[in-house]
Amino acid sequence: MKKKIKVLIVDDDVSICNALRRPLTRTGFLVDTLLGPENVLASHEKATYDIMFIDTEMPHPVGYEACAQVRQKDLSVVIIGMSSERIFQPQWIEAGANEFYHKQMSTLRSDVEDLIQQYFTIA
Repeated sequence: MKKKIKVLIVDDDVSICNALRRPLTRTGFLVDTLLGPENVLASHEKATYDIMFIDTEMPHPVGYEACAQVRQKDLSVVIIGMSSERIFQPQWIEAGANEFYHKQMSTLRSDVEDLIQQYFTIA
């Protein structure tokens, strides 16, 4: 049996978390959400996620700071930084994110599934 992909969604907007969690769970992914970045590293150490989607603009630490903390401990997890503002892309790349996703609500669900497929074979 194929291993299920573990996904962590980190966003302080519960509607974004719900918009992503439901369809990804129905697709067969194991999905957890966090409403803030302060416990990203501890959550990852406990669950060992395969991929993380982390929003940029949240209370301290901001998303790319949480990314840098995870990156210091784990180089294998795929980290996708997200923001509705493109100006944050350089900070995400510098922090060690694999990708930067410019969030657009109209295509959010399909874009996230496409990003997962770029990194993992989905049967």
